[in-house]
Amino acid sequence: MMALAAVALALGMAARPQLAGVGWSLAVLVKWAPILLLPLRALEARATGRRVAHLGFAVTTVVVLGLATIAYGLDWVRFITPLANNVDKTTSYAIPQRLGLSWELFAVAFAIAYVWLLREAWRGRARLGLALGLFLLAVPYLTVWYVVWTLPLAAGDDDRTAQLIALALCAYLLPQTIPV
Repeated sequence: MMALAAVALALGMAARPQLAGVGWSLAVLVKWAPILLLPLRALEARATGRRVAHLGFAVTTVVVLGLATIAYGLDWVRFITPLANNVDKTTSYAIPQRLGLSWELFAVAFAIAYVWLLREAWRGRARLGLALGLFLLAVPYLTVWYVVWTLPLAAGDDDRTAQLIALALCAYLLPQTIPV
């Protein structure tokens, strides 16, 4: 998912907006988290005058969902069921769980931070690594491999705060083991 998002960002910087749209579509179709980044990128593009195109995103989405429908009928629509069933699940490494606080409180804090991030993007700076880093601090279900969501973006951003959050998450999640 993040490799696709990173490719989409690289294609966008290389002035290949249709192909960037393909990358974004595939990233979102693999896992929904990159959808949080799309409004930030759109506002940044508007502020900086960067050319964007939506056809690559739309065509890729329609083709992939069409192929999924051919292969699975409309059963692919049930992808939302596991997400809905997991809403009340937590992990011991999730920051809200670790602090003994309500994840809803963290969700509200993230929503406020996201509005601020939208304002930053409106001014021309998307801060994608920071967006996903703050999101990971708020989620009730945090596993070690989720750090990969923020690491490549924080590394590519010229954003010290995002880099520090990514590094802190890496250090914090280091003792967590992956169940085999």
